[in-house]
Amino acid sequence: MEESEGDYVLPLAGRTYRLHPDIAWDFDALRRIPGAQPQTVTFEVTVSDGQTETKTKRALVRSINDCLTGTVENGRFVCIPIIFPAYVNEDHPWVSQILNEAKKSGTIRTFVGYQANNPQEVYRQVYAIWNVMQRRGLTYSSIATEAANSSLVRSQEVRFLEQSIATTQANCVDGSVLFASILRKIGLEPFLVQIPGHMFVGFYLDAAKRSPAALETTMMGMVDLRRFSEDRTLTATLNQMLGADTKNSASWKTFVAAVAEGNREFNVSMLHINRRERDYALIDISAARRMGILPIAYSK
Repeated sequence: MEESEGDYVLPLAGRTYRLHPDIAWDFDALRRIPGAQPQTVTFEVTVSDGQTETKTKRALVRSINDCLTGTVENGRFVCIPIIFPAYVNEDHPWVSQILNEAKKSGTIRTFVGYQANNPQEVYRQVYAIWNVMQRRGLTYSSIATEAANSSLVRSQEVRFLEQSIATTQANCVDGSVLFASILRKIGLEPFLVQIPGHMFVGFYLDAAKRSPAALETTMMGMVDLRRFSEDRTLTATLNQMLGADTKNSASWKTFVAAVAEGNREFNVSMLHINRRERDYALIDISAARRMGILPIAYSK
């Protein structure tokens, strides 16, 4: 960051104020930090009578993949789930590639968002994405590390889309932000559901956001589609006559199971979310965008 300054008016003497100066960050430099790094920061405060005080503090600058999830404020832990939508990137170049692959697979001709005004059409679009990711071999990884331990700050490592796709691995958060990115691109309204130790993705079946549904992305690795015949081939036709699955039918079965599990989790989670219990949150991506939480810029 560059040297940053701020001017403040403190109306009452003898009262403690917390100041939040705007920092002149070098965002490209922050994006390149590979891991947590210690830094020394010097603060200089000058009051109106000309008295100046200087303090130097040690700070830990974390990797951009280390997502802040909570912090201690006045001795009380405060959850901060609103940063997760920064890892949802509907404009990532990989998203368009995934959608093109979905069309080529034959599971869908075009993505229409809510234009059909039909919940079944919404499910079909979500399934087309699920099918492509399974064909790519994306599997669940339970690794969800915290890059730097702290008694005041809690965080979780979150992969960018290109990292999840390149490694064909995603933990619950990685898979959720990946799906949310693609759903936003096709005009659907996704949300993230945070519960203790876990996250899953949800989406609305209508543009008015009256009918929510959820998807347990960690179930994507339930089946290896490489073991099944490609649809619209002679082998697939023969297998279907014998009652065997093809790539698409096997994928559809796991998708139905993932929706059922996601909806079950969602219904249970909402009981805790409505009570505002710790570590439970529904994070609406559109609402986060309106608050100014934008996608972290893609870096080649």
